[in-house]
Amino acid sequence: MVKPKADTSRSKTWSVNARRSGLDYEIRQSIMGHADRMKPVGERYGFISDEEFITAIDKFTYDQGLTQILVASRAQK
Repeated sequence: MVKPKADTSRSKTWSVNARRSGLDYEIRQSIMGHADRMKPVGERYGFISDEEFITAIDKFTYDQGLTQILVASRAQK
């Protein structure tokens, strides 16, 4: 059975639009579930309040212009 690949284009599009909307990097990473993945242990103790999340979500827009997603082509057999 062939395992389907994850469709990451939606998360990449969201991430680009969130950055262009001015959302803080740490908040973007937290919303996407990557908050602690790449941080050194000493930087994992921060706290993002509900108000910070709400403010960030209110800033988010989808009308940030063209979003390009580059996809590597598969080698043909």
